[in-house]
Order: sequence, then C-alpha cells, then structure tokens
Amino acid sequence: MFIKKHQKKWGKSEYVPYKFEGYVLFVGKGENVVSLDIEELQRDVAVDFDICQDYMGNIKINEGVAPLMRLTIEPYRTEIYDTGEVNDKGEPVKAKRILPPDVENIECDLYPVQYPLEVEVQ
Repeated sequence: MFIKKHQKKWGKSEYVPYKFEGYVLFVGKGENVVSLDIEELQRDVAVDFDICQDYMGNIKINEGVAPLMRLTIEPYRTEIYDTGEVNDKGEPVKAKRILPPDVENIECDLYPVQYPLEVEVQ
C-alpha cells in the first residue's frame, strides 16, 4: 500500500489504526471500526473512498466532517487464458478472468485524527 501521511501544522500527528485481513481493510479502534472489502469494491476504473469522522468521533465511509483516510483502489486486472476447449474451426477457446486485487497497489492518504476515536459513554 502506498501511504502518504499529512502532518498537523503543530503538535504530533496521530493517525487512525488500520489493518488488512486478506482483501478486507479494517479502519478504526475498539468498537469504532469500519471495513471495506477491496475485492468487492474494485471496478473497471479506479475508485476513491473517504474514511471520515463525524462530530461524535464515529468513523464513516464517504460521509463525515473530518477526513481520516482517502483510498484509491486501482481498476481490476484481467488475464486471458486457454480454457482447454476447441471451437468448430479447431482453434483453442480463450476466456477472460478477473485477477484478485493487489493490495500493495492501493494508494492511501492518511490525515491526523481530530476527534477521539473511542468516545466514553456516560
């Protein structure tokens, strides 16, 4: 994953924790976590997703007031393979399949956390 960290103008920057499990990206901390299935979200064009916080600190996808992360998922890749069959003319039959996503080619901009990630409930 290509990561670009944006810094605060003053003070130390804290960023939202994230991790990959297979093709699923988990962003957040404690019970305040969102997940994105990269394989399911990948399209034939690049797709952008904004992970943000609302005023209460809740993490949301493509909504909220404070950006935490911006993901750019590359378009899916395909390959043409030989099916092992032959058509009426005796030529090999080819087919196209979508390759699994390459999580190493995801572009990510990280922004400093502005609201607490875990809010205490009283």
